[in-house]
Amino acid sequence: MDTEKNDELLTIEEGELLAEKELEEEIGPYFIGINKTINAISNAVGLIPEMALKDVSISLKVVNSLLMKSINDLRTMLILAKKGYSVQCATVASSLYESTFMLAYIGNNDELAHKWNTHANPKNSPFGSIKTVTTEALRKQFPIDFKAIADKEYEKYTHLCMAKHGNPLNQKSHVYKYENHTIVADSGPETSEHSKRLTCYAISMSIGFAGYAIVSYVNEHVVANTTPECIAEFEELKNYNLSLIDQYETKWNEQTI
Repeated sequence: MDTEKNDELLTIEEGELLAEKELEEEIGPYFIGINKTINAISNAVGLIPEMALKDVSISLKVVNSLLMKSINDLRTMLILAKKGYSVQCATVASSLYESTFMLAYIGNNDELAHKWNTHANPKNSPFGSIKTVTTEALRKQFPIDFKAIADKEYEKYTHLCMAKHGNPLNQKSHVYKYENHTIVADSGPETSEHSKRLTCYAISMSIGFAGYAIVSYVNEHVVANTTPECIAEFEELKNYNLSLIDQYETKWNEQTI
């Protein structure tokens, strides 16, 4: 970080506090978007009526588990984003992608849920490639245009995976900074333009991923209990995220990281 404190080096904790203040001022609306998404997921789950455990389908148990992971992923992203760890925020976003589309793929299919629940091979996914999972999940929501939409969503995932895998196309824009006429490598929080751009991209894309999961959950598990308030909340979240994406594209004049 480009900060000074009485000509003394900042501790990591002090740097994180300064980063959080700066980032809250500059990209705070994206943090609000994460909280709105967490609330929307929680409220969707709240539509499930009370029932005996024996009456809960295996598919509902599985998608609820994935939804709770998604909430925790979003919360983790918020903590990392606020403290200036954009690469790590994007890394968690790539994991969130996998969970939300797997959730949407399973839906209310008990056979797929059972396959997920009994999966025992730590070397692979229960359903093959995440690209296939993405395509099949979106086929249910967009019967006509699902292939084109799946390609676009998967492309977002590949951009996020660049951060996860230390791809030089992303990583070389992090860590190094110019300080006192010298190039130095530094750990800790980042508040560079590239770092803020990556954080905003990861958050706005993740809100969209979570939106697919919410639609799947409501349509396949709680459609009979859907309320006007729930629908209004989801529409508000969708419109809010469109505004975040518009802000991103206006500020950085591009759609990728």
